[in-house]
Amino acid sequence: MIPRLTKSDLECPRTARELYAWVQEIRDKFGETDEGKSAMLLRTEPYLKKFAEEIWPLANYAHRFFGQRSDVYFKPVIGNQSYDALLVDASGLTLCHFEITQALYDANEGYQDRLRREHRVQHRYASLFGPPLKRDPNSGGVIKSEIEFSDKNKDVQSTLCQIRIAIEEKASGTYPADTVLIVEFEGVHLQEEEYREALDAEARSVFCGLASGFSELALIDKSDTFGFRYPIPGKPDASQRDVVRS
Repeated sequence: MIPRLTKSDLECPRTARELYAWVQEIRDKFGETDEGKSAMLLRTEPYLKKFAEEIWPLANYAHRFFGQRSDVYFKPVIGNQSYDALLVDASGLTLCHFEITQALYDANEGYQDRLRREHRVQHRYASLFGPPLKRDPNSGGVIKSEIEFSDKNKDVQSTLCQIRIAIEEKASGTYPADTVLIVEFEGVHLQEEEYREALDAEARSVFCGLASGFSELALIDKSDTFGFRYPIPGKPDASQRDVVRS
């Protein structure tokens, strides 16, 4: 039996350690069965989209940069407000807001991202990059695509482009002045130090400028192996954040 998430589950304030442990627990429970794995990939259960695309990246951010702090709490918020989560103190006072997004494989509202997740369910694998996937007009399923070996430098540039597009799309919105923008990206092609340095350089020279309406830009690898954060000069710094890379 797969877990059933509730609104109160998701919105419960938790410390960084508590949030990260809870997300790992839910992830592991869904991973125990094929049914659960499919549900997680396809976001078929209530609140799974919120969990996978916002709370999971928030937990990785919290774990990486606030893991030793027990005096502040991360509180996801369900709804159509101009932010996805809050950082609060023990009294419930809001320290900052979070807007969370993903650097998707295409700019068309993540359509190719959705097809790749479906491809993984149907065919047990999915290439991160490669030619666009298509649906079978008869069955409605995703037509099987063979694994392709790609050019490393092109893959790195593609990842940087995806991050830039994600930031640009969010930068057009209106948010509280103390809002932190968290961008989750697929870092499989950036595991080597030279490529992480390329990402860091691009963030400092381009991405931070694009995110100038936010108080901080955070870039979080989906696999939780590394991340960057950049306070934006001249913006509120309610949680006393410093530039950190790890």
